[in-house]
Amino acid sequence: MRFIDFMMFYTMANFKRQKGVESINGKLIRAGFFPGFTISLMVSIVIEIVCFLFFHINIADSSNYFVKLVIGSLLCLILIDYAYRTKKRYEYITSHQYRPFTLSITLGAFITFLIFIVSAMGNIGIPVAIHFLLTK
Repeated sequence: MRFIDFMMFYTMANFKRQKGVESINGKLIRAGFFPGFTISLMVSIVIEIVCFLFFHINIADSSNYFVKLVIGSLLCLILIDYAYRTKKRYEYITSHQYRPFTLSITLGAFITFLIFIVSAMGNIGIPVAIHFLLTK
């Protein structure tokens, strides 16, 4: 959970740094999309690897793979929105009870973006590698 907290904290801090008149709930919904999509990309990578190792199939070859990825991303977004807004997890991670993150906002947002790029590249590269291994 600390991993998702890290991404939410620095994405939200980056949104707060920008001037806007939105409420905190609107910013949380926007900030939750980035970690939600990143988590769904990582889960799809893990599922792809597990399906290859145990069933010797490439699930990215299916015609509706991207539809499943979008549905998974929306489900992750709904879960993150529920945890951080409804259950007030964001208020908890910004309180003094939680061990604070000590990176600068710029560096934390950059690391979060880098995690997203790596997971997106992995979501493209892993199926290509698996396709190559299956056609050998």
